[in-house]
Amino acid sequence: MPWYRFVLMCVCGLALPVAAHEFWIEPEGYRVDNGAHIVAHFRNGEGFKGNRLAFLPSQYPEHEIVVGEARQPFSSTLGQRPAFDDAAPAEGMVTLAVTSSTQRIRYKTWEKFQAFVDHKDLGVTLDEHKAMGHPDSAFRESYRRFAKALVGVGHARGADQQLGLEIELVALANPYTADLSGGMPVQAFLGGAPLSDVQIELFQKNAEDDVRISLHRTDAEGIAVLPVARGHSYLVDTVHLRAAPAGSEADVVWETLWASLTFAVE
Repeated sequence: MPWYRFVLMCVCGLALPVAAHEFWIEPEGYRVDNGAHIVAHFRNGEGFKGNRLAFLPSQYPEHEIVVGEARQPFSSTLGQRPAFDDAAPAEGMVTLAVTSSTQRIRYKTWEKFQAFVDHKDLGVTLDEHKAMGHPDSAFRESYRRFAKALVGVGHARGADQQLGLEIELVALANPYTADLSGGMPVQAFLGGAPLSDVQIELFQKNAEDDVRISLHRTDAEGIAVLPVARGHSYLVDTVHLRAAPAGSEADVVWETLWASLTFAVE
């Protein structure tokens, strides 16, 4: 095998997200000066801690930086780590957004899948699974990730917005300019429509990298108001489970869509 192909395989292996773990974009600084570089890592793990992944266009086919109405793709190159490192395109609130390619995981037993379903409150039971004609062992799930990060550049004014991701979390307040004493309102969307009565997992990290986790639910409009405090960074996560799309391989029976949103409160 040529050496360069071996190296590429190694890089790809390091970049693949691990199933049932969160995937998020974590900037090195959530506030930067106007004209400064934004440096951000793609991360995969549990408890708001995990591996830093390389940038691979095939694994992240949709990737853009957004300021107001201006949207442009990342300038990142194959294998780059940190996955994003570029000058801020403008002053204001900047959104980094990434969509992953489809990945798959095999479950040898129902119990392992049930533990995941229970953790993310996805609601399916073994009886429902079997009633759909699926085996209770040796089946697969496909999954895709939709991650956003908010970075305040200069004055940091502006607002998050729907970007048209299949599943998406949208901040309804600017964490860098708004009074968040009453909480941070976040809205979940699926296919552009509000995603009601779903679990929102909130990870809160302090300056010493200690993490606290709390669970919340969206209301009828897909909104959850999350408790936040100054001096912390946040990862907001939600997962949607549905039957595998038509045309999937025979043993792929479920699909999950993962949304994450990161920001900090100073």
